[in-house]
Amino acid sequence: MNAQEIFNFLAVCLGMVLAGASFSVLAPIYPPEALERGVSVFHSGIVLGSAFVTTIVLTPFCGLLIRGIGAVRVFTFGALIIGLGNIAFGFLCFIHSESAYFWLSLLIRVFTAVGESFLPPVAYSLGAQQVSDANKGKAISFVETCFGIGMVVGPAVGGCLYDTGGFIVPFSVVGGILIIIFITGIIFFQSKPDDEEDGRWTTWKDILMSPGVLMYSVGIMLGGSTQSWYSASLEPHLNSVYGFDAEETGFVIMVQSLTYSLAAPLVGILMDRGLSPSAGVIIGLLGVMLSMLALGPVPGIHILEHLPVVIASLVLQGLGTACIFIGTLIGMVECTKSANLPQSNQTTGMVTSCWMLGLCMGSFLGASAGGYAYDKIGFSWSCLIEALILGFAAVGFFCWSGDLILRRRRNGYQQLD
Repeated sequence: MNAQEIFNFLAVCLGMVLAGASFSVLAPIYPPEALERGVSVFHSGIVLGSAFVTTIVLTPFCGLLIRGIGAVRVFTFGALIIGLGNIAFGFLCFIHSESAYFWLSLLIRVFTAVGESFLPPVAYSLGAQQVSDANKGKAISFVETCFGIGMVVGPAVGGCLYDTGGFIVPFSVVGGILIIIFITGIIFFQSKPDDEEDGRWTTWKDILMSPGVLMYSVGIMLGGSTQSWYSASLEPHLNSVYGFDAEETGFVIMVQSLTYSLAAPLVGILMDRGLSPSAGVIIGLLGVMLSMLALGPVPGIHILEHLPVVIASLVLQGLGTACIFIGTLIGMVECTKSANLPQSNQTTGMVTSCWMLGLCMGSFLGASAGGYAYDKIGFSWSCLIEALILGFAAVGFFCWSGDLILRRRRNGYQQLD
């Protein structure tokens, strides 16, 4: 990597850290501030959840933007929108009317999510562009790790800044740094001219018709569901079994996030060295399945109801989630290569958009189904249901990957003949 590529890669990584922080910094700060103004927890949830809905709606248009204005401009203007949105959100501390506070919160959060919909998908392609083909897996996994780091440290750093200077400070810091990235990116960021190859542009039909993309899309939806399945039920479960409060539950949940952030680059290295994406996804599905069986635990096996088992299950889930996330992302990129699609920023941006769309949909469905199952049948049985779903999915991926290998060998024999 030369100096320009190093600068580009660092800018992409820092942008992803801050994009992740933008998603999560609101969690410990906004709900109590909203309650003070009479905004209900339900309405606070609408504000926080609006980011995921906006992402689902707008992410598919990322490829069109890359085609129209280029990957670098999508990245830099995405940073600008996120930065301005965070700064504007900080000024909500001066609003005291209940209805005005809610509607302005929702409006600004949706505006910020527009940038959050466009920056991450193009960041993966720009990050991979800075390295050789042999190191693209490591680059993509490291960029994804940066987003995870932002999601993990956002609440903690945001809480500290909030305690130090009030509501406006954490949002001003995140937004200010993103605007600096926008300014420096506009001036110094230089992208390789590979947005077009042989005069061809990639369409969504090309992406979705690439053999394997839909299967990996199902994989990332399952991966997203595992992280959100117990998002609403783990705190009451740990409180009833171990007497944990919300703060202690937060530290327990961080175990999974930290494990994922540490494991994701290692998974990328393994895939660069020969581990197939489908094998990584299968390993991940089986690992998360076992973690859900231990976390529940399996109904009737009360001997597993110990805190060390909970911690170990979350560590295993972090490892499995890293395999699923990185495996599906790299697998979808390889599927477009096998389909002979142009390997451009536009193609990679559309692939990562498809990946993020599956992740958001899986997270939404997982949170909804997991919460419903908890209300109806309890925590242990709900975890068992998710474990069974993941087990069947692992079998399906194994059969699909085996059939894929056989077809490739058959095609190879035909070419030899």
